[in-house]
Amino acid sequence: MANGFTKGEWKREGNKIQKIGQGTIAICPSPTNNEGVFEFIANAKLIAVAPAMYEALQNSNKVFKFLKEKLPLSDTSIGGMQINNALFLNEKVLAQAEGKQ
Repeated sequence: MANGFTKGEWKREGNKIQKIGQGTIAICPSPTNNEGVFEFIANAKLIAVAPAMYEALQNSNKVFKFLKEKLPLSDTSIGGMQINNALFLNEKVLAQAEGKQ
């Protein structure tokens, strides 16, 4: 993966994101008001699973491309539209993660 982010499994420790064996990747700051007291932990949880989500998107994109190629569905059928929509959304998010958007 030539995306420039730290490869491998990340884990969350409190509000810190760690790469196992390499140290801290990111720290989610604590909010300055009471309304977002637990948001930083939720943010840290989401960031910690980012590599796994990225990989899942890549893999599901491969499946959707395979289905689009192999299934005799038109782009206007319900199934064809769902596959096209899933491909569009996956590719959009992957492009954002790769800094292309």
